[in-house]
Amino acid sequence: MAKNPSDEELKYRVKELEKESDERKLVGKELRESKHYYRSLLNHIHEDILVIDRDYRIPHPFQISPFF
Repeated sequence: MAKNPSDEELKYRVKELEKESDERKLVGKELRESKHYYRSLLNHIHEDILVIDRDYRIPHPFQISPFF
């Protein structure tokens, strides 16, 4: 039969999961900030930019400049 984990083991695991959760939240926040920065940068640039993926497709055609 499987052995039940001790209180110490459970506390350690909870701390590890909390740490992992905090790291994921931080990465998510940094990703959102980065996305906001680059979107703002591209929206305020005075040149036309066309973004294509590795398969030479336009991933977000609705975001192409109306002046393009």
